[in-house]
Amino acid sequence: TSLTIIDPALNTITRILERGPEITKIELENFKKRISYLLKRCKYLIISGRNIPGAPDYFCAELVSMAQKKNILCVLDTSGKAYRLALKKEPFMVKPNLKEAEQVLNKKLDSLAKIKRAVFALCKKRIKIVALTMGSKGAIVTNGKDIFLATPPQIKRKSPVGCGDAFIGGFIAYHSSNKSFADCVRMAVACGAANALSINPGFIKKQDVKKIFFQVQLKAIT
Repeated sequence: TSLTIIDPALNTITRILERGPEITKIELENFKKRISYLLKRCKYLIISGRNIPGAPDYFCAELVSMAQKKNILCVLDTSGKAYRLALKKEPFMVKPNLKEAEQVLNKKLDSLAKIKRAVFALCKKRIKIVALTMGSKGAIVTNGKDIFLATPPQIKRKSPVGCGDAFIGGFIAYHSSNKSFADCVRMAVACGAANALSINPGFIKKQDVKKIFFQVQLKAIT
C-alpha cells in the first residue's frame, strides 16, 4: 500500500510506502515466464520502481537481458544496487533523478557542467538515451549526440507522485511514433508536468499535455 498525504496549507507531501510482501522463488519464476510471454508482443519493456522484495539484486539485470535477447528496447528506472547491476547490461534508456544519478556515479552533481559530464558518461556505456530528471526544474536528456535542457512552464502542482512514470510514457509514446528526439523530450516533460496537475497519479488530460507541450522550453547545451 502506498499512501500520500498532501498538506495544501504548508505545501508539503508525505509518502508512506509499505515494503510489500516477500515473494517466493516459484512466484519469481512465474513472473519471469509471464514477462517472457508478454515480450513476444511488445516493442518496449519498462522496468520502473524498487526491486521486488525477495528478488535478488541482479533481477532487474535479468529482465534487461531477457528483453535484449528479443531485440526489445528496455527502459530502466529503479535505484540502489539493482540499478547499478542492470546498468551493466546497457539498456536502451535510463531515467535517474538527480539523487539516483549521484548515488550511481558516487559524486555530487551540483552544476550544469557536472550533470552534462554525468549523462555523457552513461551514454559511453552504449546506453542510447539518458534522461536526468530534476522535478520542477525539468530534465537534461541526451541521445549521445544532442543534449537538451527541457524546462516545463510554471504550474500549480498538486502532487509529484507518478511524474517520472508519466515522463517515460510521454517519451516512449513519441519515440514509438518516430518523432524527432527534440519532440520526444518535449513530450516527456509535458506529460510529467501534466501529471503533477492532479492529485491522482496517471490522471493526465490530453488538453493539458497539448498546452504544456508548446510551453516547454528546450535549450541545446553546448
